[in-house]
Amino acid sequence: MASRERDRSKRSGSRSRKAVGQLGSSRSSGPHPEQLRGPLLWLEQELERIDTDLTTAMQQSPVWREKEDVLRRACQVFCVTDCG
Repeated sequence: MASRERDRSKRSGSRSRKAVGQLGSSRSSGPHPEQLRGPLLWLEQELERIDTDLTTAMQQSPVWREKEDVLRRACQVFCVTDCG
């Protein structure tokens, strides 16, 4: 179950980053007709909102929490062995 959730989160985040990248590359390819500026601005705002929502959802997932706990414990072990 946790593996499915992790895979779904990776795919969603990947799609969002890909769309943002494509949007950025299309913007740098030259000026857009005036009628596209509004929809492109809306699309940028929606992608930013979706990316924020996905990040929040992933960080609140049990899988993320478990990884965070493991990393925190590993860091504490390193600090104890390195500093002592």
